[in-house]
Amino acid sequence: MKSLKSILMSNKNVSLFLSHYLSIVFLLTYFIVYGQSEPKTPTIKLPEISKEIISMRDQDQKYRKKWGKLVRAGKTKSKKIKRISKELTTIDRNNTKRIREIVEQYGWPTYDLVGEKASKCAWLVVQHADRNPLVQMYCLPLLKDAVDRYQADPSNYAYLYDRVQIAKGEKQLYATQSTTNNGLVTGHFQPIEDESNVQRRREEMRVRLLGVGSASPTAETVEAYAEALGFEYEVPSKEEAIQRDKVWAKAYQENIEMAHQAMKSKDFSTAIDYYNKAIQSHGHIQTEDYVELARAISISKHENCSGAFYYLIKAAIRGWEGINEFDKHEDFKNIKLANPDNWLDLMTVVDELKLKKKKAKG
Repeated sequence: MKSLKSILMSNKNVSLFLSHYLSIVFLLTYFIVYGQSEPKTPTIKLPEISKEIISMRDQDQKYRKKWGKLVRAGKTKSKKIKRISKELTTIDRNNTKRIREIVEQYGWPTYDLVGEKASKCAWLVVQHADRNPLVQMYCLPLLKDAVDRYQADPSNYAYLYDRVQIAKGEKQLYATQSTTNNGLVTGHFQPIEDESNVQRRREEMRVRLLGVGSASPTAETVEAYAEALGFEYEVPSKEEAIQRDKVWAKAYQENIEMAHQAMKSKDFSTAIDYYNKAIQSHGHIQTEDYVELARAISISKHENCSGAFYYLIKAAIRGWEGINEFDKHEDFKNIKLANPDNWLDLMTVVDELKLKKKKAKG
């Protein structure tokens, strides 16, 4: 097994294409909603909404399965995967818009409102709303309230909490987010807060192994979960966890210094490589790291220009003061030109943040 330091400092990078789309596709085959009959519960209050949410999940999974099959076959640059990716993106945009409307109108889709199956489907749709993390952030406390009232799955909350944390460049709590997706690439868990107690937290939230139904009384181990994702993991002791975080911090500092040096010499390709390593150190990342990585990608017309809008979204939700400059700044024009629809997603987030700031000022 490779050490954490060797993974972080290795010159062997997973392709940027995979790194962006794997975050969209996480939980490809996960979940209790498949192969599980609707539990016998009192008549649900919103049967039509329930059907709609399940249909949204079905579309989500249909195209993610197609995408994953092509990736496993090594066809990451084929015309077919580009078409599937485009269709999947459209589905995600539409699902995100609609699930937000539903949640704003009815609150979180609870068991009483839509049934257990549809409630879990709603979570999956929100989990995949990565193009607008503000929707995930909006839903998170509503889902927690539903969990506290035994009206939603606590495991769903654990996954969404970690998803939001990673979107903000912070540490996760439940070890649900990794750099891989069901073994598509070799990876590791994103940094974990209070790592020595991660299994206890997972048991409290009943986080389960892929494919295990909600009726199972046993919370799976984090080690088994890592194995299912294609890598080895062992919960560290408190002392080991402290040392592990020091490794993350050191790796971040070393990589970010190399990235800065490369930017000064206008060696953008090298800068991108080091920035990509640095931003894996969640809990240590600075907001400007995301902005500078996007800047390097745009100026150099890197092949990942189309996906670099994600970095600017991350900077925006972390409170970057220069969000008003994104749309008109010359340095980011190639990201905008590479995919105007992706840029529109960024502007949607920016406009929402500006509106919130305006309302807060009164």
